[in-house]
Amino acid sequence: MSDYTHQEKKRSRILFWTGLVLTAAALAAGLWYTGPTPPKQIVIATGLAGGAYDDFGRQYKKRLEAMGMQVELVNTNGAVDNLQRLLAGKVDVAFTQGGADKQVSDPAGSLRGLGALYLEPVWVFVRAAAGVTKLSDLSGHAVSIGPAGSGTELIARQLLEAHGVTGAGARTLNLSAVDAEKALVAGTADAIIMVSSAHSDVVQRLLRRPDMVLMDFAGQDMAHTRLFPFLQTVKLYAGIVDLKGNLPATDKTLLAVAALLVSKESLHPQVVEQLYKVMTAVHSGSDLFSAPHSFPTLDGVDLRIHETAEAYARSGESFIARSLPYWAVRLLWRLRVLLLPLLAVWIPAFKFLPQFYTFWAMRRIKRHYRQLRDLENAMNRAATPEALSRSVAALEALRQSMWDKTNNVPVIVQPNIYQWRIHVSEVCAAAGEKLKKMQDQAVQDPKPEG
Repeated sequence: MSDYTHQEKKRSRILFWTGLVLTAAALAAGLWYTGPTPPKQIVIATGLAGGAYDDFGRQYKKRLEAMGMQVELVNTNGAVDNLQRLLAGKVDVAFTQGGADKQVSDPAGSLRGLGALYLEPVWVFVRAAAGVTKLSDLSGHAVSIGPAGSGTELIARQLLEAHGVTGAGARTLNLSAVDAEKALVAGTADAIIMVSSAHSDVVQRLLRRPDMVLMDFAGQDMAHTRLFPFLQTVKLYAGIVDLKGNLPATDKTLLAVAALLVSKESLHPQVVEQLYKVMTAVHSGSDLFSAPHSFPTLDGVDLRIHETAEAYARSGESFIARSLPYWAVRLLWRLRVLLLPLLAVWIPAFKFLPQFYTFWAMRRIKRHYRQLRDLENAMNRAATPEALSRSVAALEALRQSMWDKTNNVPVIVQPNIYQWRIHVSEVCAAAGEKLKKMQDQAVQDPKPEG
């Protein structure tokens, strides 16, 4: 292998690896700048089967999958359990309630609120025969406070403790809403505390039972909201549940907590936008405690707000999320990462490659011109036909080398090559004339014999 061929192969390898390194660097920069591709699937922690969170979770799943996002729902014990799963990385999004985050350890501060969805009243139903009118009267009574790890249990224990129902006087049962209703009707429980939507079947059934009483927090409502900032008061107006039956018969003042949708800070912005669209579609209507379009809202979210949720609430969804289905958003996100190397590396490379190739071809021509000059000088110095013949042979080899190496150069360089060939022909012609003269002279002046 000639030195020239070796150099060409070395140059090609350098160009290849340089392009490869630049492409990898551009891809890394693209991933850093645009972030990871939106996930194809998310996991949502809901709550107990048949509960409000479970019902809303199914609605979210249906709408999100219609947008092109796969959703897995996970039933849990409720608000606190959901946050623990979220922090453990087992789920991506979780339903919870205000104040629940105070019961979990989040040293990195990674939890983010996506929005408040609706108000969940604290329903305290007691058996009418028990004669209970306030929480402090529940001392010594069997009270269902919801499943262990649920938001209901969290609030119920705080309220009972504030009312002095602790120690031996706190006969608490960790039952689901359905089981608590059965226990209340059967008489094995005297009261149940549950945090749930007004649409809960259990709530609707208990409101219609004449042997059950819904506790009224009027008179102490402001004290509760001052002591527990995550609580607020709502009015259950007379007749709002059933006008014909006048249920409830009188206005009831209830405590309520905001139901929240929560994620970690790392949740992809495009997922947050899709979720906020679903939140708006599902929760923007009116209910017993809020006017239309009151929810979703960032008011009442006692967690740090996710940056994308805050931007969405302030300015609406982005142009991309508004114009494209989720599968197209994912595709576009991937193309952004792939297009960056093209724009940053290969388009400039293709733009300057012809110029570089032209420069490279011109350098080759100049190198051959230097060789042509050296051969011409050697021909001029040749004193014998033999020496001149060797120079002519070298010149023919140089001509052939130039042909082999410049046969496919850009058209813009061809005039320089043809000019070089003309000069080679002129040098060859001059060398041929000189060689003929030297040969003729040798014939006319033969070398004398020894």
